[in-house]
Amino acid sequence: MNLIIRDNKGRFQKGSRINLGRTSLKKNGINKICPVCKKMFYTALWNIHKKTCSIGCATVLRKGKPSWNKGAKGKGICKATNGSFKEGHKSWMKGRQHSEESKRKMSESLKGLMVGEKHPLWKGGIDFRKPNEHKHLCSRYRAWMFAVKIRDGFKCKISNIDCNGRIEAHHILGWRDYPELRYQVNNGITLCHAHHPRKRAEEKRLQAEFQTLVASVSTISI
Repeated sequence: MNLIIRDNKGRFQKGSRINLGRTSLKKNGINKICPVCKKMFYTALWNIHKKTCSIGCATVLRKGKPSWNKGAKGKGICKATNGSFKEGHKSWMKGRQHSEESKRKMSESLKGLMVGEKHPLWKGGIDFRKPNEHKHLCSRYRAWMFAVKIRDGFKCKISNIDCNGRIEAHHILGWRDYPELRYQVNNGITLCHAHHPRKRAEEKRLQAEFQTLVASVSTISI
């Protein structure tokens, strides 16, 4: 298929045609011929000086030629001195330290830039969390849980032939409805997975029975 080639500014060159086969011409660029493999390749206008179609072809083209910076070590232009680097040139800060006043000024200039609502990962602060979220990670809750299990000997208080599964420390009066009793050991009872209440209605129906089972234990707070 014959296509018209664009010039360096992306404009069509009148009368310039070449057989590109299935190679299509894209916008804002030109098609060039690789000097190594002779294949047609596309390059954007910002990369107009690209000579080869791939890194492999570029390596072949560069083979045998000296590096562009060979022998140029230490001969760059220093913008500060408007001259050339010399052998043994050292950084202007080498061996020096910022004064305490400079450190204080730099610290104050950075304060508040990445803090709180200005931080890109800000999610609203700790106030957006629910009061009972991740309670199993709270050290006070874990202390209450172990105290209840130790009091009951790490056994289900109902303890009959239906017992099955892991043991759990259960709040007799609910965690949400009675926040003042959350860490009262006398408000907790050890139950197996089979005897642990599944629904709110079942919890309320069994509250009196659970309180009777732990009535002989004095009230303790954690």
